[in-house]
Amino acid sequence: MEARIVDFYMVENTNKDKRLRLMKMKALALAEPLDGLATTKCANNQPADIVNRYLDLLDKPTRAAAMGVLSSVERFIEQADNNYPYMAEFAAMAVSLSDYINEETATPQIAAIDLNNIHKISGVNVDNSELKGIVSSKTLLAHQFEPLNFGGKWKLLFGRPTAPFKVMVHGAPGNGKSTFAIQFAKYLASSHKLRVLYIANEESFTYTFQEKLMRLNAIDDNLKIADSLPDNFDDYDVAFFDSVNTMKLDIDDLRRIFKQNDKTSFVLIFQNNKKGQFRGSLECFT
Repeated sequence: MEARIVDFYMVENTNKDKRLRLMKMKALALAEPLDGLATTKCANNQPADIVNRYLDLLDKPTRAAAMGVLSSVERFIEQADNNYPYMAEFAAMAVSLSDYINEETATPQIAAIDLNNIHKISGVNVDNSELKGIVSSKTLLAHQFEPLNFGGKWKLLFGRPTAPFKVMVHGAPGNGKSTFAIQFAKYLASSHKLRVLYIANEESFTYTFQEKLMRLNAIDDNLKIADSLPDNFDDYDVAFFDSVNTMKLDIDDLRRIFKQNDKTSFVLIFQNNKKGQFRGSLECFT
């Protein structure tokens, strides 16, 4: 079994047996069994049953119930085969329950990656296409998102978005909308290897736009330039519209494009009107 480090938090408890149990859990999670540790397969406590009790506890935690679940988790760890693939997750459950019982946390706390694997044990495993309409809190917690690992100023501006995302950029003429958008397009193409299409409808294939690309060093094989809308966006992860106004796209046009290309992210550049407000409607994002 591949060793995987799990965050362990020893409870402040001088009880020798409690400390020994947690040491055993850590050893099992790291696939390094302690001498004398039982490795017989568990016959009475099925993993899925224990996991479902733990998940129910997350919805309505009580310390009395947590003690019962912890007892089952510890018994499973002590009796299970060392090759059981989710031993690290059982150890993580035990530590979260111990912390909760000892009032170190207000509720049982567990890392997202462990929670995702715990749901796999219970038989719940979903992907993005199934997260529509109304889902249970357990299903949402079980889902493993893949956020873009933005850094620097991009993380400060956007956090860690998951694709597909939509961004709106607007400002007065000469305020740097295109400069900002080109820098963002280069970042996505070079740092995240995304296939980016930049539709430069406002400046088109001109020396001015060429000079802007050169000045910003926005040169990358993953960054393509167009002067008008393509037939579809199947070949692109992200598309920039510069600008929505010069492309004469209304709300219905944008909604249709979004619906037909639901796996593509969009960055929309809008011009401002005389009042300093962008020319368009936020309805296109709903």
